[in-house]
Amino acid sequence: MQHVLHLKASSFSSYYIKNNGNSKFEYKALSSQAQIGPTLYFEFLDVNKYGRREVLGIGGFIWLI
Repeated sequence: MQHVLHLKASSFSSYYIKNNGNSKFEYKALSSQAQIGPTLYFEFLDVNKYGRREVLGIGGFIWLI
């Protein structure tokens, strides 16, 4: 097949990207507890009042019995 793009997954974990400053970024895997359900919404706010915004991910998982 010509002109076909093949992609390969190296991980199925969810990650966040940490900005270490000076154009240095680090990929960090979320804990397994944070990956049990989907993240449905993100909010950017200054939670600790340090003058820098943090990212708050909000999600949910409903167990059907």
